[in-house]
Amino acid sequence: MTARRRLLITLGLFAALLCADAGGGKKKDTVHAGDLSAGATFERATKLLAEHQLRQATAALKRMQFAQDTRAEIEPLSRLAMADATFYQGTAISWIDARNLYLDFVTLNGDHPLAPYAQLQVGLCSLKQVSQPSKDQELTKQAIRDLRAVEQRWPESRYTVASRTMLLEARANLAESEYLIGKFYFKKKNYTAAIERFRIILAQFPDFPDVDKVLYHMADANARNGNSVIARGYLERLLSDYPNSGFLDPARKLLGSMEPLFQSDVATQPSE
Repeated sequence: MTARRRLLITLGLFAALLCADAGGGKKKDTVHAGDLSAGATFERATKLLAEHQLRQATAALKRMQFAQDTRAEIEPLSRLAMADATFYQGTAISWIDARNLYLDFVTLNGDHPLAPYAQLQVGLCSLKQVSQPSKDQELTKQAIRDLRAVEQRWPESRYTVASRTMLLEARANLAESEYLIGKFYFKKKNYTAAIERFRIILAQFPDFPDVDKVLYHMADANARNGNSVIARGYLERLLSDYPNSGFLDPARKLLGSMEPLFQSDVATQPSE
């Protein structure tokens, strides 16, 4: 489990428990049996969830009975806890089911303090279902839409920071998919198609962490396609903007191999 995921799990559980404690701490003149049952059951369920006893937590949440005057406060939290319990099962099926549960929470409780957390989890469920970058990327595109909704709907929420981080991951996955398609065309010597894929990455994914390798293969594809001047521009950008790239030596070698072409171009230009 990554540090980021542990942090998100902790934040989600902590926020839910805070809300539960805030509701449970209110003093009332009359204590209803239904109130005590719902509060005690929810407290037990969240404790089981924090201990990763998911089956027991789910069973406890399903047994909850709400009093009329506390339903509006406790039922949304129980829905969110049920979604969390489903999500943490960590299977492809559970992520699909959890996404639906989180979406239901957002739909029914869009003004709840934890609605942005639920929307963040919607995106994470989509992102969890993404397989290799070489596979179909519809789920990645869905994850991007889900994650963007966090900042669009709740721009002041603390969960927007996490959504931006996950959004970068999703976009990197999509860019890597485009890169692999470009490399496929490159190997097939369809350099025009490869160039188009690399161009998409440079235009649409400037935050891609491996832009340097795209620049190198963009230059190589252009060089092989007879566009030495264009290739040189990409190589010079790589050499100047990415001094720590692992593609520096191949870039210098490719640039050197094209030098005779540049000299030939200069020699054939008409004199003034």
